[in-house]
Amino acid sequence: MNLTITGRGLKITKPLRNYIQEKLKDILKYFENLVSAHVTAVVTKERQKAEVVVHGDGLTFKAIQTSPDMYASLDGAIAKVTRQIKRHKERISHKGRHKPKHFGAKMKVIIPSEMKKEKHEIIASKRFAIKPMIPSEAAEQMELLDYDFFVFFNPTTEQVNIVYRRKDGNYGLIEPEFWY
Repeated sequence: MNLTITGRGLKITKPLRNYIQEKLKDILKYFENLVSAHVTAVVTKERQKAEVVVHGDGLTFKAIQTSPDMYASLDGAIAKVTRQIKRHKERISHKGRHKPKHFGAKMKVIIPSEMKKEKHEIIASKRFAIKPMIPSEAAEQMELLDYDFFVFFNPTTEQVNIVYRRKDGNYGLIEPEFWY
């Protein structure tokens, strides 16, 4: 593990460096693949702050602790990071425990004629040309046609949008966002 210790407002002494290294060794027993750790100790007139950032396996754990004593701040910040890592490890280990009982069951092919009718099936389909217009024009068009919603192409966003009538009588605009 690559350890960097930075001091602001104080000099990092050998005993302080050894103390930090000893405390961070405990983290290694919970998380073997730690890449780096960065500890920042900051001393001001009112407080002494310790910030601990640990990187490993694409994850980052961070904790900040402030107290009148630097050693207490370091203990608190390292304890917080240790709890975060423990919690992460528990989540990972519990993910695989609750698998469904049918996991690994063979797949059955269902022929469409054997399928049961769904309660909500699509019974109609329409095709129409979409005219480029701004949302206020689309709302006017929706009112003229007495529709509850209106699909249109928004030239400013260059996407298909939907204007709809809300229950309170106002209008709403739906702009899609694609997830990748």
